[in-house]
Amino acid sequence: MTKARDLANLGNKTSLDEINDAYDAGALSNRNLMINGSMAIDQRNGGSSVTPGNGTLTLDRWKAGLAQTSKFSLDQDSESPAGFTTSMKVTSLSAYTPSSNDHFFIEQEIEGYNAIPLALGSSDAKDISISFWVRSSLTGTFAGSVINSARNRSRVFEYTINTANTWEHKTVSFAGDTTGTWLTTNGKGITLRFSFGAAGTWLQNAGAWSTGNVTASSGSVNLVATNNATLYITGVQLEVGDTATPFEHRSYGDELAKCQRYFERMSFTSNQYTSIICYNEATNDARGSLQYQVTKRAAPTISATSNAFAAISTGGTGNAVSLSSDTQTLVTARIKLVNTNSTLVDGGASHVQAKADAQISIDAEL
Repeated sequence: MTKARDLANLGNKTSLDEINDAYDAGALSNRNLMINGSMAIDQRNGGSSVTPGNGTLTLDRWKAGLAQTSKFSLDQDSESPAGFTTSMKVTSLSAYTPSSNDHFFIEQEIEGYNAIPLALGSSDAKDISISFWVRSSLTGTFAGSVINSARNRSRVFEYTINTANTWEHKTVSFAGDTTGTWLTTNGKGITLRFSFGAAGTWLQNAGAWSTGNVTASSGSVNLVATNNATLYITGVQLEVGDTATPFEHRSYGDELAKCQRYFERMSFTSNQYTSIICYNEATNDARGSLQYQVTKRAAPTISATSNAFAAISTGGTGNAVSLSSDTQTLVTARIKLVNTNSTLVDGGASHVQAKADAQISIDAEL
């Protein structure tokens, strides 16, 4: 009986050792090291399409990497396999053949604290299993990779899409890397990428750990080379063990809280988020203390959104000239918002909407 079948029959296990052996990781919950693998959370864009720049953060926890602009767009889509309601849709915007050192991908950086169970970079490195649902207008061999924090250890994996415009479930398993530097702090632990096209130094043969920062295998499908080609992906899971288990569905609230460790949007225009209530020290100056919904990965950058304040006493709204934070911790920030509309009431109160960003730093080499 395989471990995947064992996992579905844990009720028949008679000892803790048997249960642990069924799924390798030692825990049923939180076995998926990915966050927002179901693509359900999109705090930044609210489902709107984005044509990303290099390093653009898109759906929560997912980042685009690209060498040439305007070659693909990303959005949250309702097209999904049974058991899911959302996916990430990737659309090619031209017929561009990658050349030189071109690269096009999405990736998620798993925080080092969360990657500790993999024991990468040691003789105790564990097996890694990756699973996901994918659908594309193209068929053939596609590629992705996993990369370390120093961007000098990589492993390319391949998967095959057999039928166009049909959801297919893919699994890949391989031994963990016993060498290299793999962070176990609040920085990059291990990064998972899915390629849409690559060339030159971004290519490496699949199936073995290698040096360098690579993305795809030679001959794998370049989505960006076909105008209007599409790829949908959801149900992304990376876990410890040599067998992929069924996708770990977490509650929406749990998944949102995991995302808010890295990015939180405070808004008075959505019931989904909370806003900051500030004291108006003048008609164009509001100050307040912000307590985040979730403790952040690191002290975040605080910035204003468009239409950044609403005066409670007058109902007027306006854009911020600046929103600064003179102190911030992992849990709170003291903020000051300045605007030129002068519609605030001195001594009154205002709602202020802002963003707290504690994302893992964007790589310069992307």
